[in-house]
Amino acid sequence: MYKVLVVDDEYLERKALRIILEDRNELNNVKIVGESGNGKDAIKVARETKPDIIFMDVKMPKMNGLKSIKNIKKELPDVKFIILTAYDEFDYVQQALKLGINDYLLKPVRPQKVMEIVLKLIKQIEKTRVELKKQQLMKDKLAMVMPYIKIFFVLDLIFERINTLEEIKARSELFNVTEMPSVVMIVDIDEFAQMTQSNNEVKRQILKREIFSVLEEYEKLHSSLMVVPINSDKILILYFGSASVENMSIREWLKKLADKIRKDIADKTAFTVTIAIGKYYSDPRMLSKSYYEALTALRQYLFIGNNAVVHFEDINNVDYEEGRYPYLVEKKLIEGIKFAKGVADINLLIDKFFQEWAIDDNCNSIVVKARLIELLGILSRAAVEAGAKFKEISSLNFTYTRKLLEIDSAIALKTWLNKFLQLLIEKINEREDSLKKKAVYKGVDYVKNNFEHNISLYEVAEEANLSEHYFSRLFKEEMGCTFVEYITKVRLDEAKRRLKNGNENISQIAQEVGYNEPGYFSKVFKKHCGMSPSQFRN
Repeated sequence: MYKVLVVDDEYLERKALRIILEDRNELNNVKIVGESGNGKDAIKVARETKPDIIFMDVKMPKMNGLKSIKNIKKELPDVKFIILTAYDEFDYVQQALKLGINDYLLKPVRPQKVMEIVLKLIKQIEKTRVELKKQQLMKDKLAMVMPYIKIFFVLDLIFERINTLEEIKARSELFNVTEMPSVVMIVDIDEFAQMTQSNNEVKRQILKREIFSVLEEYEKLHSSLMVVPINSDKILILYFGSASVENMSIREWLKKLADKIRKDIADKTAFTVTIAIGKYYSDPRMLSKSYYEALTALRQYLFIGNNAVVHFEDINNVDYEEGRYPYLVEKKLIEGIKFAKGVADINLLIDKFFQEWAIDDNCNSIVVKARLIELLGILSRAAVEAGAKFKEISSLNFTYTRKLLEIDSAIALKTWLNKFLQLLIEKINEREDSLKKKAVYKGVDYVKNNFEHNISLYEVAEEANLSEHYFSRLFKEEMGCTFVEYITKVRLDEAKRRLKNGNENISQIAQEVGYNEPGYFSKVFKKHCGMSPSQFRN
């Protein structure tokens, strides 16, 4: 539908336009939504009706057409204007063209000319609508993926996967951020795993969403903040900006802000949080250092208490040298769990982990044990992502955290971590074996219920939600035969049952067990049973 407003101080002219527009089949999607006899009232009618096209007379009382167009364009910039003018008003037409009118008609108007202009403008309007629809669709799609783009951006920053200032700036601008990222804050949900142990994953995500919503309020309030979830109980806040805010140092301002966030979450949700803050760096390529500083502050503070704010510069690191912690080996351990590497590979990584960390003299320090508790959490999450059951891993994590607090030697720590990782791998493999069996037997059931049809390996694999190649391999491992061999066996077993228990025609039996050609059925039957269907029946 295309809406039209007619503005002319002559009633007969308005009536003529109405007749032309309403009596033409070619314009059956055009509707006159309003009329006005002067330019001043036209502004009000346009505001109320929001037309697509306005026929505007030039000379009118109260306000002429040109002034009316100026005012209407301020509120409705996309409206198409057609000027109505007489031969002696050509100067007005020139002025109107400068205002961006779309066309003009000489009075008295001719029906054919009116139709031509309106149809031309409708094409323009429709083209604009289609383009706007495409743009909105793109915006909607971008809005759906934007949270993931933001997460990848932050992870690339803190794990140093972005190497140039140009790339950091370009990717920051995608989120309408003009400053460079300079500080990392970690919001840790206190005892989230233990408090939600009895909940399913959907309920846990809902509870976490409540906390995230509070943080989003602060993100909207402060354009210098970016909030990103990174795992089940931790959320990152990045600060983009200078080293001072509101006449305060950034350290002082962020601690004050973090304390407000902490109190707000405690008031609005059933949880408390501990917020750790790294140091400020003017070079965004150093953001990973700020992240690890916040992580260090958080790990040490685990032994002091929950519901708190701590800055890296507030803690005492005399018994720990930050640079010695083997981050790269930790990363390989996580990958080893995610990709279910063998126990021998894991053992080698554990040896390398403790060798590089060199904690023999500090094995019982608060910081070392805080590090290992954090490592337990990271490895547990990796195991869950690899397929292990959350409740089983959560319980295992709790048990081994308690055991850790009683250990007082480096050798015992190595044994402790070794055993924990072995159990994680066992849990992953148990879950994987169970899932494999379920997938295969889902395929088996499908074959048993559909063997009379011409079913394919692709069709059955799709039913089991697996790729054709992977399903074929799992099927053979579990059933001891190929998919083709199995479906042949099912069909022949049913054929033998019918041959023994009735007098059905052999051709009919062949059709009903999945063989369209009786001759081919007899050939397959003889190959696998050592005799023809007729001999088997007799």
